[in-house]
Amino acid sequence: MASAPALPALLPAERHSVTHEEIDATGYGPAMKAALYDVLIGMPYRDAAREAGLASHQDLYRAAKKLGLLEIHSSKLVGGFRRLVDLTNQELERR
Repeated sequence: MASAPALPALLPAERHSVTHEEIDATGYGPAMKAALYDVLIGMPYRDAAREAGLASHQDLYRAAKKLGLLEIHSSKLVGGFRRLVDLTNQELERR
């Protein structure tokens, strides 16, 4: 049976971390910047939009995605995906 592709090949290339200065340079208003800061520290974007008083979480989603704040960058998350791949492979081999 063919094995599944290696997980690192599925992940995006390493990227730099977004900084407060990059968020400040975007030209967004104070509420959007505050929400982006919250997303930067790990708050879900819907909660950040609500807390900042934004009318739509979709605008925050687009801005955060444009800055690269919503990409996988947590080693803990990557470790979880690796574990999931290992468990899946074990189950396939068992069958």
